[in-house]
Amino acid sequence: MKFFKAIGAALCAVILAVSLVACKGGNDAASSGSIAATIGGVDVLESDVTARIETYRIDQTTGEKMGDVAWAKLLNGAGFTPESLREYVIKQQFAMPILILQEAEAAGIAPETTAVDDQITQQKENLGEDGEGWTNYLTQMGYANEEAYRQWLEAQNVTTALLEAKVSDAAPTQEEIDEYITANAAMYAGKRSSAIYFAIDDTNTLETVRPGAEEVLARINDGEDFAALASEYTEDAAAKEKAGDMGWSVFASVPQQYLEALNSLSVGETSGLVETETGIYLIKCTDSFAAGEDGTVELASVPADIVEMLTESLTQTNLSTKQQAYFDGLLTSDKVVINPMPEGLPYAVDMELANEPDVPAEGAEGTEGAGDEGTGTEGSADQPQSTGELVISDTTVGTGDAAQIGDTVSVHYTGYLDDGTVFDSSYDRGEPFQLTIGAGTVIQGWEQGIPGMQVGGKRQLIIPPNLAYGESGQGSIPPNATLTFDVELVSIDATAQ
Repeated sequence: MKFFKAIGAALCAVILAVSLVACKGGNDAASSGSIAATIGGVDVLESDVTARIETYRIDQTTGEKMGDVAWAKLLNGAGFTPESLREYVIKQQFAMPILILQEAEAAGIAPETTAVDDQITQQKENLGEDGEGWTNYLTQMGYANEEAYRQWLEAQNVTTALLEAKVSDAAPTQEEIDEYITANAAMYAGKRSSAIYFAIDDTNTLETVRPGAEEVLARINDGEDFAALASEYTEDAAAKEKAGDMGWSVFASVPQQYLEALNSLSVGETSGLVETETGIYLIKCTDSFAAGEDGTVELASVPADIVEMLTESLTQTNLSTKQQAYFDGLLTSDKVVINPMPEGLPYAVDMELANEPDVPAEGAEGTEGAGDEGTGTEGSADQPQSTGELVISDTTVGTGDAAQIGDTVSVHYTGYLDDGTVFDSSYDRGEPFQLTIGAGTVIQGWEQGIPGMQVGGKRQLIIPPNLAYGESGQGSIPPNATLTFDVELVSIDATAQ
């Protein structure tokens, strides 16, 4: 099993997770610095672009600014040069919110001022009442001032309404649906099941729950209705609401023993007692769906709920594609004028430095490169990283396209705490979760861990607290929790340019 640190994705994730910023700087470039770009008539100062990029040079572990070698390596690993990074930041973090707000205003769509005020007030309260935390936050995130932060929130606020006004219906044709199902249904092949679950814990052991499970099994064997018994006895809350239905095996968040028992059953058959570390299951196979040896499927054989799911997925893919085309059109319009990059910018390092040897850790043999202040040591590509760093392992390498920063993807996942407790799973909901990689809508462990996955692949992410929910935790996730996610890349729906 190969472990590696997602170095390239790290920079992109940081860039996009840092909130978008719009600059309303005036036209007096002489007093504020040179003009990097003009967006819809609004000047973006070179000094503001530089300040934003320089925040990415801060080592997240030490809090210190990276030296030139480390910075060049990070840029190179993320697929950037100083020139391409400047253009990317100008377009995605300065131009986009400006253009969104201008487009919204032209369409008669105004931000909800109260909602934006509430967001700012809440953020200030979270950072401390003395105001210093707020000021530091704006500086660390690269905002010129509170107005820039407000502009980004306003752009967020109007985006949904703007897309509804600008992007037409994305319903696919029946021919498109049939082609999509034929191409993708095979990945969901498996069996559907219902189950009655008897949980074990500190007070209820396998020995104490086994008699009850045996009694229910005897009633099933005597002809009582499995669904009715499941509704009465199962301790799986989600399945209880559905008369024990666990859905298709590809979606089910269940122990390996469960899947092995299900695979041995034919449709209509019921298992004996299936004992696992978390409890005892009684399993009934309720349906089966198989692909041909060549991986193809007959449309008529695809179960209705999978047809529905894939149709919705295609619809969302079409919609995402049209929305992305709209945004791309804004960024490639004549409203975006980027001036040539001036010389002497502090982040414009010689990319040949990316070929320099890594600096050994303190105390290790060798001192080559030690004079580059702030340069860190990169971990081995085949070994797990030290505490505090993301650990990634591919359990199944997919055969489809690879996900990249900017892609909108659909994934299935199951999240576990250290003790094995499942705190969330998309499989339980029967539909994949959609996100845009690098948009800052998910925890950093995901932002860094999903790029590089291929469609059909499965990956485990072990995410330290600093890349998850940190000291505060969230909901059922306790403070300072290391999280484990099993992630499956279902599809790549759209790509940002």
